[in-house]
Amino acid sequence: MLAILTICFDDSPAHRIQLNSGDVVTVGRSPACEVVIDHPSVSGQHAQLVYRDGACQVIDLDSSNGSQLNGMPLLDEQFSQDALITFGGVECLVEFRDQDQVLAALAHNEWRRKQVEKPQQFLSLKDILSKRLTDLIAILGMHRGMILLGADPDHLVVAVSVNMNAEDFNINHFEGSYTAIQSSLEHRQPVFAMDVSKNAMLHQKGTVYQKNIASLVSTPFISDHDQVFGLIYIDSKEASKVLTTFDLELIETMAAQIQMNIRALNIETKVNDLIAALEDLTEMNDNSIDHLSQLMQLEGEQSKRIH
Repeated sequence: MLAILTICFDDSPAHRIQLNSGDVVTVGRSPACEVVIDHPSVSGQHAQLVYRDGACQVIDLDSSNGSQLNGMPLLDEQFSQDALITFGGVECLVEFRDQDQVLAALAHNEWRRKQVEKPQQFLSLKDILSKRLTDLIAILGMHRGMILLGADPDHLVVAVSVNMNAEDFNINHFEGSYTAIQSSLEHRQPVFAMDVSKNAMLHQKGTVYQKNIASLVSTPFISDHDQVFGLIYIDSKEASKVLTTFDLELIETMAAQIQMNIRALNIETKVNDLIAALEDLTEMNDNSIDHLSQLMQLEGEQSKRIH
């Protein structure tokens, strides 16, 4: 039996750590800890986590903000059922899994990775983006999303959407979080919120609750020239959705795939335009040659008449 510790942050992907029987790890903000939680509410050496014989024990190390087990003050008791531990203001899940369950989870993640990396060949950019977005929403277990193209919030255009209003992008009618989109474009970084009620940037935005947004992710596209040219926006009505560092890897891989698709289609369009231009030039040359031949023939006939 293994214990899986999932550290859930409010504004970044969750971290998963596997504990084997006999492990004794120190949890805290200090880089010297075996499990580092970089959060201001967590003490340098906050607690000790002991896993032996299928049971966990959490020992608070006189931390400033304390520790809780399933919402109650920590009493150093052992537990062998899935539980929620809170270190300061950071919630962590402890889940007990046997080897087969762990291997099944790894196999599922590998399947998700292959789905994201699978090459797509469609006739149009819209077909490609629609397939990519639909796959990503399903793989992440989210509900809806959009791919928007443009360099800033004032000039975004909806390329494709799934379960969202696909009309012209407008802050007054957008069903998602405009704040998340604005931040990801401005800071050129993904915006994560597994529970918007706990996200420092989003929890005060009343429109987020009015639109029934519980969790979201917004990831910008960055070109080879280090320019932003759009983003993926996905959200869900499910609160406390666990998005891990592996999910971030999948999203970034999908973003890279989309960028390659856009680049390839742009190249294809330019090549087709060049071929069309060359064909027009060839046709013009052929017409010119025909016209010159006709003139020479006419000039020859006139010369015969003169003589």
